[in-house]
Amino acid sequence: MATYKALTEENCKDFKNFKYSEFKCKCKGKYCKGYPVPFSYQLASHLQKIRDNFKKPVIITSPLRCKQHNKNSGGTSNSPHMKGWAVDFYINGVSYDKLYSYVKKLPYYSYAYRVKKNQNVIHYSITPPSEIQVVSTVKRDEFKNQLKVLADELRVRTGASTNASIVGVAKKNCIYNYFETKKDSKYTWYRIADKQWVANNGKYLTVYSKTEGEDEKVIAELQKQVQELTDKNVLLEKTNQELQTQIKEKETNEYKSIYKCAEDGDYNIKIKMYKDEELYIK
Repeated sequence: MATYKALTEENCKDFKNFKYSEFKCKCKGKYCKGYPVPFSYQLASHLQKIRDNFKKPVIITSPLRCKQHNKNSGGTSNSPHMKGWAVDFYINGVSYDKLYSYVKKLPYYSYAYRVKKNQNVIHYSITPPSEIQVVSTVKRDEFKNQLKVLADELRVRTGASTNASIVGVAKKNCIYNYFETKKDSKYTWYRIADKQWVANNGKYLTVYSKTEGEDEKVIAELQKQVQELTDKNVLLEKTNQELQTQIKEKETNEYKSIYKCAEDGDYNIKIKMYKDEELYIK
């Protein structure tokens, strides 16, 4: 199994068309020394594959970013550029659509989009192998809560918020189980795995609520019967208590108190009694 690997000045020599300096932060030393964190070796290897495939130079416009440079560039607070997992680039004479079609098939692909309207600069990010991988798709099962992706590529985030980190994408027409939902002012969020959420604005997903299976029906019927028996037992207990009270009241009314014993002892009536006991006679 592949593991995450950091790009270094030494192993960058593995890539014949790239220099280590091409991956440094473009703040030009104002906010960092160029490499606040390591750039991903896997991502660099993908850039070399792209270079080999199109046989033209890959022009990097935005590689690694330090926090301040990312902010100045309008990047999100959790931008993969700050982790060394993203790069913006273009190739002269190659359209954005062709670049997008190619990069989305590369290993560990996470996300891609056009950086500026009507231009061919592409943002391309990966999720390295040591990071969370998006949960696998499943087959349609009417007895489970599921959803089907309608969007071309739906971002999967670590939490139910657009500020949460992106861990990958859910593919179009793929089906996933969901286990929890949350709502905010814009989206309904669905948890498809631990720390993996997707959003729906009414157009991104088709949501299927589970249908009760035979097992669920049997369990529900048994629970109903148990509740009915419990209710009957409660009613019987109540009725029994009421009857006992009525019997006691009747017995008390049928008898007359003729003597109340003051203390333990023997009396001429030849009956031994205990304190507070009462003697009744019909």
